[in-house]
Amino acid sequence: MDGQQEKSALTSEVGMPPDASTYTLSLTDKELGRQWKGYRVTLTGLLVSHLPDENPEWPSYKLQDSNESNSGKTLQVWQQVVVYKNSPAFGEVRWHPQEGLSVAIRGVENIKEETDFPRTWQGLLLLSKAPWQGTASFLTLKRKRRPEGSGKLRELTPKQLREKYNALRGEYTRMKYGPPTLEDVASNLSVGRTTLYRYLKRHGIQWPPI
Repeated sequence: MDGQQEKSALTSEVGMPPDASTYTLSLTDKELGRQWKGYRVTLTGLLVSHLPDENPEWPSYKLQDSNESNSGKTLQVWQQVVVYKNSPAFGEVRWHPQEGLSVAIRGVENIKEETDFPRTWQGLLLLSKAPWQGTASFLTLKRKRRPEGSGKLRELTPKQLREKYNALRGEYTRMKYGPPTLEDVASNLSVGRTTLYRYLKRHGIQWPPI
């Protein structure tokens, strides 16, 4: 299937007008932040000059690049694709005006690495929290309840912090991930990145706290 056929299939499947002129935007951690390192997000949809509602139900992304001729316009996002590096698997979110959002992981049959699936799942979780999602939500998962006091950084001694870091690093190693980042450890402790950074500075702890 060539590019034109793929476009025709997409417009038909998501309920776009058949003569719609679609616009595609590619984003990486450069635009999205460090937590997206290794991921690439592709947004496809229709350009609109203004939003009918400040908080639309459908996903929307405002173009900000001053060098972009469409800067200032808003992309009404009908398809979102997230992929980690060269993984054959990718996460896809589609928006349909009548059916709402649908979520899928595609390319699973081509997976060759153990980490491809969990990385794709993580990409969808990141996508679910992206600021352009609108009021419609997906993957609103309940977090596992943490032990009492585990999120209270002030009660943690430097030794306990090192133990928690090393335990998390061991878990990441088993899953063949890289070392946990400051953001990963902060999330594990249920605190903000800045809060953890101040704790490290106050106790004179260098990163990583091995």
